Amino acid sequence: MTAMARKRPDGWWYPWIYVGGMLLVIVVNGLLIFYAVHTFTGLTTDHTYRKGLAYNDAIAGAKAQEEMGWHVALRFTPDGTGHGGAVEVSFRDHDGRAVPGLRVEARYVRPTHQGYDGRVALDDRGDGRYGGHLPLPLPGQWNLRLHALGQGVAYQYNRKIQAP
Repeated sequence: MTAMARKRPDGWWYPWIYVGGMLLVIVVNGLLIFYAVHTFTGLTTDHTYRKGLAYNDAIAGAKAQEEMGWHVALRFTPDGTGHGGAVEVSFRDHDGRAVPGLRVEARYVRPTHQGYDGRVALDDRGDGRYGGHLPLPLPGQWNLRLHALGQGVAYQYNRKIQAP
């Protein structure tokens, strides 16, 4: 009598579907963990607790600034020699008159990389216009924050600019 080959039962491979699925989940989670840890830029907010405590003051300041009714016009013109360019800002009061005598500072912040931020004092060019040169070290999007002090008020203006 010859030994007959033993036939596998139907569906013998069904449990391996679950094993393969679990291995796939483990591999995908491992890749997600790797990329989450190795692509973190390190950007965080400093002094979050103190900023949280002062949040109501920030809201009150924004409301007071809105009630002033100032109009701000900002123009950024790339200079073509790098990524920087000229910035010019105009401040007008609620009646459309120029706001002279301000000390204006422009802070440029890179939203995705740490260590490239800077600040530039803008020159008073008369008739409520202030300007200067932004030496942006990288191309791409920047957050520009203007701080204007004078006439007993503090005014802030934020805008995104694009460097070539």
